[in-house]
Amino acid sequence: MATLCVSAALLVACDPSRALYGGSGNDGKDSGGTNPNPDAYFTLGQGEIGWNEIEEGESLEMVLGGQGLLMFPMPMRAGGFTLPDDPKDYTDPDIPILDMYVDIEGFNIGFGGHFSRIANYPIIFDILDDGTYEFVYVTIFVPDELTNPCDIDELPGFIHAELETADGDLLTFERDVEIEVPDYLGTGCTP
Repeated sequence: MATLCVSAALLVACDPSRALYGGSGNDGKDSGGTNPNPDAYFTLGQGEIGWNEIEEGESLEMVLGGQGLLMFPMPMRAGGFTLPDDPKDYTDPDIPILDMYVDIEGFNIGFGGHFSRIANYPIIFDILDDGTYEFVYVTIFVPDELTNPCDIDELPGFIHAELETADGDLLTFERDVEIEVPDYLGTGCTP
């Protein structure tokens, strides 16, 4: 029995999508622990151009990318934590690492039981004039198994992202959203 309990605890600890410790993200949601750097934050937006932060309960719009793939592009803004001397060196051990998933009710058909998931992704930030950080966008691709994009139009979705920094921060971002498949994609998804 003791071996079984220890084994179960180790399996949970080795899950890369599980937070190592809690903290409070910029969205004010407390995940139950303490954040070593309370000024550190990151947030996600949506779209390929400009900045439009994802707000709780709003629509998350699917786009057709330049290579012909359906996706949800999510630009990132951040600040308050240490970057490597060369923030573009994704091999530096101090580069921030992103783990993220998107769930869509009834369509969690991808890896790990999620609609789409990104694990251990190094984020190479640009430093803006005001000292904050920007990443062009994280791409959440629509899985090939989804044969008809209209099937997810107007369904509830959930975004969960964790950014681990060299300072020991594990920053979280979570939003409930509604999936939007726009008519301009030629899908004809009208109610």
